Amino acid sequence: MYLERLREEVFQAEESIKQTGLVNHMWGCVSGFDKESSLVVIKPAKWSKEIGPSDMVITNLDGEVVEGSMTPCADVMTHIEMYKTFPDIGGIVYAQSLWATAWAQAGRSIQAIGTAHADRFFGEIPCTRSLRPEETESDYEKNCGLIVAERMRHRVPGEINAVLLNKHGPFTWGKSPMDALSCAEYLEEIAHLAWLTYAIKPGTAVMPYYLMTKRFGRKHGA
Repeated sequence: MYLERLREEVFQAEESIKQTGLVNHMWGCVSGFDKESSLVVIKPAKWSKEIGPSDMVITNLDGEVVEGSMTPCADVMTHIEMYKTFPDIGGIVYAQSLWATAWAQAGRSIQAIGTAHADRFFGEIPCTRSLRPEETESDYEKNCGLIVAERMRHRVPGEINAVLLNKHGPFTWGKSPMDALSCAEYLEEIAHLAWLTYAIKPGTAVMPYYLMTKRFGRKHGA
């Protein structure tokens, strides 16, 4: 029963990233993870108006289809490596949104320069290193997940739920697919704000640690 609800939520999150204008075309991929069964629910590789919740594909942690008649999204192995590394998360969104993707393409992390940032993220939104040639030629999707894991290995759960994959785009995650989607929407606003701030004042300093601690604590602390 839970997997059916998870299928519905993944489908609704997929619809939302398109309807809200967070992404253009088909630049996005949502997944959910059922910790009890260790199964992943993800969108199919081909999307159309006829697609519904029952068409969401269920795979195991080897990427093998357990349930569903369609091929899973090509990014499934990236998501799987993230679920393996971060057992506290239950949903992932890759949304190739305009502003966050621009930072990823530039290979730049998004520094915490204001309270809007600190209300959701405790510290910079990090950007990964670039993939090496051998990582691109073999097991590309899996290696994307591995370098995200490499960059975020020492993260504190709940503090930074986003990363920029170098030359690629943003990944966000949360307790559920809809939680991860909310994080993606917030990240896009922060990315836009940061760009505008640096356009007005290049070299703007990061916010003081005490202020960041206060703002983040107000929203997420005891």
